[in-house]
Amino acid sequence: MKKVRFNLQSNKVKDARIYLVFRWPGNRLLYNTPFTISPAHWDSTTQRVKPKNSVAMYTNPILDKMAATVLEHYYQCLYTGQPITAEAIKKKLNKITHKKDKIAVASKRIGPVEFFAQWMQQRELDPKYSQSTISSYDSTLKQLKKYEKENEPLTWLHITEDFAADFAIFIQEKQGLNRNTASKYLSNLKTCLVSARTKGYTPELIEYSIGTTEVDNVYLTMDELKQIENVTVNSEAESVARDRFLLGCYTGLRVSDYSQVQEQHFIHRGGVDFIEYNTKKSGKEIKVIIPVHPTVRLVFERLNDSPVTTARRWDISNYIKDLVERAGIVAPVTLVKNQKGKNVEVSGPKWQFVNTHTARRTFITNALLSGVSHADIMAVTGIKKIQTLLKYNKLEKEKSALALAKSDFFKE
Repeated sequence: MKKVRFNLQSNKVKDARIYLVFRWPGNRLLYNTPFTISPAHWDSTTQRVKPKNSVAMYTNPILDKMAATVLEHYYQCLYTGQPITAEAIKKKLNKITHKKDKIAVASKRIGPVEFFAQWMQQRELDPKYSQSTISSYDSTLKQLKKYEKENEPLTWLHITEDFAADFAIFIQEKQGLNRNTASKYLSNLKTCLVSARTKGYTPELIEYSIGTTEVDNVYLTMDELKQIENVTVNSEAESVARDRFLLGCYTGLRVSDYSQVQEQHFIHRGGVDFIEYNTKKSGKEIKVIIPVHPTVRLVFERLNDSPVTTARRWDISNYIKDLVERAGIVAPVTLVKNQKGKNVEVSGPKWQFVNTHTARRTFITNALLSGVSHADIMAVTGIKKIQTLLKYNKLEKEKSALALAKSDFFKE
């Protein structure tokens, strides 16, 4: 006997959309119900809201009615020999949910690339998504367009794991981007495809993953930060770039966040000054509370209470490299970088490898060297997993090796 299923759009959001799934030979219907529910209040076995939840008394009966309507229509069509179409079922469901009938998604002929563009535009208007996240989506879209131009127009039938593998190779070998970037673009694409399925499109669920690779990155010592503080700036733009970067080095905030901190985010509690800020990443907000380092207050005062407007006028990253070079941070370093999917050694003066994200890595590494616990650093930076924290700290392996060298195992 056929069964109508109800699933949650996601188990990772507070208010997850409940959608209906019905399959029959060669076809499948996905239908968004008007209901959302926290995954904690959803019974995946019965596929209904848990009875103890207050909304169950009016949500579950409607879900029952929707399921019964779908099955009634299906078996009636089988009995009378009428064709079974998703459009006809949706019309009946729309009467229950009071939705207005819409043109079937399939008739709109929107391809994956166009859907991704519209999906990204919706997120551009959502303040929950940071500028860095939107920029990552935009870069993914550009690569999709390049891939499509070099091959053929993409349809939903193209979206398979084979496509994902080809796309990853295209990003690395033909576009010259590294493995971690390719992995991020694939992750963005998968997120979009989940949304596409809830809208009635039926791309194959992509399980393919190329993973990430650990590469070397520099951090700045406390002495080097002092050198940057004391360097002579040649313009207001350089001054803003330097102070914003130092703000990141002493707070651990991402560039998308430390470029937005304002006076209103400074609070005073229990005799201590803090920065209280809601960090944003991939549509999620996490509140962090960070003690104010003396340097933070000094550099922030130099921003003349107009940090957001001023900071957006210049490209911080280019100024930072020039400032770090002029500060005399030119010692040669050799790092492992991922290029075109392969790890290679790259050498050069240290300033060449400094970028806006170096600030967050600098904060985490210096905090660990100062004896701050992993738990406290995770709390003030909003990092959820210890594995993520250790990726930022580049001294853990060296410390472990030194400890091992002093052990009895390495003594004659």
